Amino acid sequence: MISAGYKVLPAVYDRWQGTYGKDYSSLIFPRILETFRRYSIPASTLLDVACGTGTLALLLRPYGWRVRGIDGSAGMVRKAREKCRPFRSRISFGHQVMQDLRVRSRVDVCTCMFDSLNHLTTLRDLRVTFRGMRSALNPGGWVIFDVNNDACYRTLWHGTQTLEHHDFVLRFTNSYNPVRRLARSHVNVQWRGKRRRPDQEEVVVERCFTRSELRSALTMNGFRVLESDDFNFAGIPEVGELKMWWVAKRLQ
Repeated sequence: MISAGYKVLPAVYDRWQGTYGKDYSSLIFPRILETFRRYSIPASTLLDVACGTGTLALLLRPYGWRVRGIDGSAGMVRKAREKCRPFRSRISFGHQVMQDLRVRSRVDVCTCMFDSLNHLTTLRDLRVTFRGMRSALNPGGWVIFDVNNDACYRTLWHGTQTLEHHDFVLRFTNSYNPVRRLARSHVNVQWRGKRRRPDQEEVVVERCFTRSELRSALTMNGFRVLESDDFNFAGIPEVGELKMWWVAKRLQ
């Protein structure tokens, strides 16, 4: 998430995702299950870094996983706790930025989805985050994540996108600098209806990390990379391969 955590998006996040017919966690979930199957990773303990509103944790619960999620946005954590309250014996959430990752007990898997790592805008923060993930994992544990690739930013991060609901209008104004590999989205929520509130705004900045930067940051922190493939997250050929899927294992 953005360094201080999303403040505006939590109130509308799930409905924004619903606009596309299927939220990102649901779109990516079959790939996560296939990764578990391919590497024979049994259901055990999982830390979802930058967990958002907890949708992935809910999807994992029926498969026997015990999930803890952390997010840098207090609003996201609050929404996640509300959604997962009936299952709090197996799902818990904490407010914590990924660059300062601390856990009381280690887990077997760390996930970090929906280009959350792209919100880290320096190589130092990326390396520190992977170091924290390594410390959070049991020896031989797994880290699974996705990031946006350069094609994603060039294809999607430009112009203005407007989504209208009966009680709010959500507007993203996006730009991407391919030389600096930095993307920016100005987020505006305009409330409407009887409970109209002042407009709310925040700016999201993301960095496009290269494959070599990601691989180097993982290996220097004691991981062995097993996958780093571009993929089509939507399953629609016209969309193209706009993301990278990474699987790495913590060395003993």
